[in-house]
Amino acid sequence: MPTDYTYAYTLLVCFFTLVWVILFIIRKDLRREMFIMSLLAAPLGPFGDFFYQRDYYLLPILNGHYWWIYSLACGFVYGGVAAVLYETLLKEHHRIQRGIRKKQGRHYWWFWAVFLGGGAFMYVGTFLLQINSIYVSFCVMFLGALWIGYQRKDLLVEAVGSGLALMAVTTVFYLVLQLVFPGIFETQWNIASLSGLFILGIPVEEYVWAFMWGLITGPAYEYVMAIKMR
Repeated sequence: MPTDYTYAYTLLVCFFTLVWVILFIIRKDLRREMFIMSLLAAPLGPFGDFFYQRDYYLLPILNGHYWWIYSLACGFVYGGVAAVLYETLLKEHHRIQRGIRKKQGRHYWWFWAVFLGGGAFMYVGTFLLQINSIYVSFCVMFLGALWIGYQRKDLLVEAVGSGLALMAVTTVFYLVLQLVFPGIFETQWNIASLSGLFILGIPVEEYVWAFMWGLITGPAYEYVMAIKMR
């Protein structure tokens, strides 16, 4: 009897909601950052799935009329987790650096640049150049993170650490996912258009995506708000 993958995406949302709640409870001082980043990342869920369901994966729930609700929830929890995971694990805290704020100021425009510029980049790469959307999104996230690293070299460690931490947590989830839904990657992912490389039964693209998302989201709040870590 074939496996029913209807609730695979729901499991993703539930897993990271649990992680989100744990982080929210543990780090009271990071709740503002976590909530703001969750709100900002929420619309990126439907935005990303609009492209990904075209050529990367097509889970059953994304065929429904309300697929965007699940994607919105995924973006919300995934954004908040990525923003504070590294800081929570290393018990780091924010420190207002007046010199940075005076010299560079806050960079609210960066979010708009990523949203609008990234959207244009995704459209051109996916629809016009016919490149798999997952690889185009790698470029978008890397360029956004590269700009932060160029402007704030003190955030490079947090960026890389956030990427590695999120990749580790995401790997745990995908190991669980394979136990609950055997064969999900072979049947629901468009393996033919990917590299075909697997690690622990997981497409290597999933590792790269999680790392890139942590790389750009981890230091984003500190960069935009001109905050240092201590």
